[in-house]
Amino acid sequence: MKGLKALKNVVYIKNAIGSLRQELSYNSKMMQNLIATNKLAMNAGTVK
Repeated sequence: MKGLKALKNVVYIKNAIGSLRQELSYNSKMMQNLIATNKLAMNAGTVK
């Protein structure tokens, strides 16, 4: 039974790491979009 419990823990940890990675990549994409939008807005402001 100990082996099974350890296996479940490993699977749980791997799933947690996987979802963390997804969240991190999503957040970095959002940040890049925000930065790109800001640059566009700043450039639009300076053109006037």
